[in-house]
Amino acid sequence: MKRFLSSTAIVFAGLIGLAQNCNPNNSITVPGIYPGSIDTAMVNVPYNFTMQVLAVGDTMVNYLGQQITATIDSVVLTGISGLPSSFSYGCEPVGCVFTSQNVGCVKLSGTPTAQEIGVHPLTIYTTAYAKWNTLKLPVLDSISDYNLVVSDSGSASIFKYTKDEISVYPNPSLNGKFTIQTRVDVSNIAITDIQGKEVNFEYSKISTGIEIEMKDVSNGIYFIRFNAGGKTIEKRIIQ
Repeated sequence: MKRFLSSTAIVFAGLIGLAQNCNPNNSITVPGIYPGSIDTAMVNVPYNFTMQVLAVGDTMVNYLGQQITATIDSVVLTGISGLPSSFSYGCEPVGCVFTSQNVGCVKLSGTPTAQEIGVHPLTIYTTAYAKWNTLKLPVLDSISDYNLVVSDSGSASIFKYTKDEISVYPNPSLNGKFTIQTRVDVSNIAITDIQGKEVNFEYSKISTGIEIEMKDVSNGIYFIRFNAGGKTIEKRIIQ
């Protein structure tokens, strides 16, 4: 799940169904959402998957046409779309309010049916509360970097989809460094800030994709655009 949490420090408020508490991993110290992808769910098999969340402490936001450095007080998940009807989610803390001081978590659970076989793109909606001087600014955001795959043992095409899935992590980046994880060729990489200005970066190929390091950038929101597998991909990242 990738802006203020990881590209967004994400939070699930407004639960679907009953809340299911999960166990935060307090060994996490780098803001982000972990892991970077969701496990495949199998038909008629009970499914539970936990994502760990640590919000960023500050970021750049646009206020009255100016870029300002704001402290992130908290990030609240306000909704999630795309989950199959047999699934629900819960979070810890129960109020689904994530901060930079404590690791939280989100648990997806359900028992998928044969009618739900396929790839389910998820969109997670959040509101980050940014503080600057005496102002407290709500910043709406959404994350569309996750897909929940429901499969049975014969769904080869779905497994191929997950094999070719593209993810960008960690998000927020670690001191300007992050990885594009993919098994398809990547080309024409460009990174811009929220005003469209290009950002300098270096990259190198590794066995699982591309490692990227942005140069001389301040904290804030950036967009990376690249070609992969015959498609143009754009993802939002946080520094």
